[in-house]
Amino acid sequence: MLKVIDRMLNVTILYPDTRILGGVAIFIEVMRRAFDSSIKTEHFLVGRRSTDVGRIKILLNTFFDAVRLIWHVGTAKPDVVHINPSLNLKSLFRDGLFLLVLRLMNKREVLMFMHGWEEDLSAKIAGNRFFRHLFRYIYDWPAKTIVLASHFREQLISMDFNPDKIRVDSAMFDGAMFDGIVRQEHTDFRLVFISRLVAGKGMRELLDAYASLKPDYPDLTLWFVGDGEEREAIVQLVAERSIPDVTVTGYVSTATKAQILLDGDLFVFPTSYAEGCPASLLEAMAAGLPCITTSVGGIPDVFVNNLNGILLDNVTSQTVANAITYLLSDISTLMVIAEHNRAQAWNKYESHQVSERIAKDYQSLAELVEKDLH
Repeated sequence: MLKVIDRMLNVTILYPDTRILGGVAIFIEVMRRAFDSSIKTEHFLVGRRSTDVGRIKILLNTFFDAVRLIWHVGTAKPDVVHINPSLNLKSLFRDGLFLLVLRLMNKREVLMFMHGWEEDLSAKIAGNRFFRHLFRYIYDWPAKTIVLASHFREQLISMDFNPDKIRVDSAMFDGAMFDGIVRQEHTDFRLVFISRLVAGKGMRELLDAYASLKPDYPDLTLWFVGDGEEREAIVQLVAERSIPDVTVTGYVSTATKAQILLDGDLFVFPTSYAEGCPASLLEAMAAGLPCITTSVGGIPDVFVNNLNGILLDNVTSQTVANAITYLLSDISTLMVIAEHNRAQAWNKYESHQVSERIAKDYQSLAELVEKDLH
């Protein structure tokens, strides 16, 4: 249990509708469950609602949410406001409006946790003097900022953000997801991919790599776990090419995902997508899986090549196949990596560990209030 403050803190957290599947909402819900009674959190709903239809409705929500935020901060007077933007165009305007409101209200006790990061957008902002100054004016207002990668922090500092206010942390996994679940013995060697099935995640390269290896490694099986616009295309490719022993599950419950991870043997996530710090990678490490992945986003901050598995320099079917073959050639090394990953994940990335670090940030922000009162 977390116990890092002497009095209850009231924290308002801005995040999306939990009825809409999304990484930010899941992250915050897991974090809230990890706090004890010394931190009282309130969900301030922002963004698209599950019942919304049409862009105009979603746009109007943003302005209504800004008005609601003014009223809420003025009346509820939370000790801390926690905002959760990503560096993409939609979030940039929506959450930028909320941050501007907080700045104009002189609400200093703001924690900003940046969950996503588009490198191209960051470069465009940095390369335009007007956009850079406007971005810094709004987004450097929070007294604390958390990013998911060291190089995200470096990019903010290069845009003249205050480095003393920015720290790097990770995503988290919910340790309770594994409660009561044990590995089921099986004779096949399971490659597991878990993520939204969208372009840029490396599913096709993984499928091609698997197809090329299957004749020489007949015990290999491949599991794609998740949903998304590429799911049907993957199913169709498997059928057209008659690739054996491939399972495409679609969306699964948390318990089913935990079982698949514990039953897996190697996690393969050759993404080139604009990742922050993928929770699925941390979950795989927690389950004791050696991993093959890439250096996008915050992955290099939690993953060391040859220590946690293989970090790919570039993603092709051949590089993925080579990495799988390399790890298959040394089962004893696989076992060492598995134990290391399990220990690292539970010691650093389990929800209580990450939430405790965030709770300490809340405490330091609340001290700003105490100083103002005295």
